[in-house]
Amino acid sequence: MAVFRNSQSGETSSNSNLPNTSNENTSSREVGSRSKPLLAGYFGPTSFVSPLTDDVDLVSAGQGLDVVEGTQRVLPPYWVQKISEILLTLGDFSAIESLLREYYDLSQSAAIPAPFILNSIGPFKAMCEQCPRVRNIEDLTSSITVRIIQNTAETFEVAPTMAGKDFHQLFTGPAIRLEMIGVICSIAGRARYLGLARDKFDGQSSPIQFARKMLAASDAAIYICKILTPLNDLTIWLVHENLLLSDSINGDSSPHCWSRLGDLSTDIFALGLHRDAKSSDQLPEFLLEARRRQFAAAYQLDKSIATFLGRPPRIPLRYSDCRMPLDISDDALAPEDTNLQYCPTDLDANNWNVHGVFQRSSWMRVRFIISMFRDEILEVSLQKILLYGFPSASLLIKALQHQKRTGEPFLYEGSRSALLRNLSVFISHLETIVRPDNSNYALFQRASQVFSKIIDEVLEPQDTIVDTEISDASLFDFDQMIPVDGLDLFNTMDFGVAFNQWLF
Repeated sequence: MAVFRNSQSGETSSNSNLPNTSNENTSSREVGSRSKPLLAGYFGPTSFVSPLTDDVDLVSAGQGLDVVEGTQRVLPPYWVQKISEILLTLGDFSAIESLLREYYDLSQSAAIPAPFILNSIGPFKAMCEQCPRVRNIEDLTSSITVRIIQNTAETFEVAPTMAGKDFHQLFTGPAIRLEMIGVICSIAGRARYLGLARDKFDGQSSPIQFARKMLAASDAAIYICKILTPLNDLTIWLVHENLLLSDSINGDSSPHCWSRLGDLSTDIFALGLHRDAKSSDQLPEFLLEARRRQFAAAYQLDKSIATFLGRPPRIPLRYSDCRMPLDISDDALAPEDTNLQYCPTDLDANNWNVHGVFQRSSWMRVRFIISMFRDEILEVSLQKILLYGFPSASLLIKALQHQKRTGEPFLYEGSRSALLRNLSVFISHLETIVRPDNSNYALFQRASQVFSKIIDEVLEPQDTIVDTEISDASLFDFDQMIPVDGLDLFNTMDFGVAFNQWLF
């Protein structure tokens, strides 16, 4: 009988469904302490921690850091049962296999290179055939569940001598990890939602029902992996694919989608995928290239969601130097050795394929370039220095002045007092939008003065009206303005057009 400590309540409980595997390393399920605590991952040049992590063990006797870290990695019985439920969602793996193969046959946007997924199908199929056919919740746990817990609790490490064709062996077969199970569920759920492998699901659940079931399994896998193991490449694969599935089911405006995008960006920065590695001394070259693909895909997705919601992007390029992936095939990332399997003459000076072949990496590069423009547009559009309301404010102020002078009806259905308050706030914004050392400072001040006089006229009694007109001539009367170099250029500019261009 295996005993698990609840990491939240500190209580212990037993699970009689888990076999007593005395020949297995049960300590990894229980405490699994390491010689060092879990660190935050990537440390940038301003970090105070980075100088300490090279040759200094941060674990100090008496502080109990290793104990705290160990208890955080203990899996409560509830989540042990969840792993078994996740395994059952795979069901008859032949249908899942069809979904995966059709998806990679058709998709031109898959972020995970095809060999890493397709090479995993055989080991996954063999594992599912070992799973018992159970109907009762009490019979869900098995030796496979125990193995998954043990493997996932181990730090995922990739030796620099690892060959790309063997990479899948680190997370399938005897080394099966929960991150990859969640990835398979996510891809299969999205493929089914897109209508693939219809013949394998005749008379079964609808595409949306299947996709939601896979999303629930993927969500649970993410939560469990956060308990069990440090951040790694597989975790980022899982979070990214989970986000894509959630986006397909719930749409870009879903709170779950926005939250998961935050998780993805956080994990990317924590693992350091935003900084391009200059050498492969610590990681094989194929994994570095796979990371570039992952960053490019996440970067594009981030811009798409940020644009849709009108929110600041979470993966800004200004803090990243990860270069675009090479325009090479997926198979090039699964070589017999550590080097990428392609000929340098296949690429031009900008790393585009010279043979005119369109492949997944080609579309990733195109999307990445478009997303860089989107990044710049979002940075401009979402700034606070912006006067998109200037043409509308000019029209409303002029209409208020005309109504005051002629007594004609004001064709505005909203509250007149609320409009005046909003216009007053806008004028105040004009006064403070730029600093005095800015080249446009004098122009903003002049615009504020003219608008203020018109609002005063509208609010003052009729007998105190001062003849004030909005006109280009009054606004660009530079003799009354603070002299600023270069303002003569705007003497012939239309005022509205000028403001539309000054989106700095």
